[in-house]
Amino acid sequence: MSIGYEKTSTRMIAEEGGTTQQDLYHHFKNKQTLYVAVLETVTNEVEKELINLVTNEQLTMEET
Repeated sequence: MSIGYEKTSTRMIAEEGGTTQQDLYHHFKNKQTLYVAVLETVTNEVEKELINLVTNEQLTMEET
């Protein structure tokens, strides 16, 4: 995130993730597919946390 999407290479992503670029491409077609998968994962986690917050606190979404 510090240098932006365009300047971040799949090689850099793989190194940061402790894997190889080849392994990254085994799981993801390209950088865009990986990016979408990350966004979906983060969105799902945020949704779960919001639901948990509302459920546990017995608040409505408007009250939070």
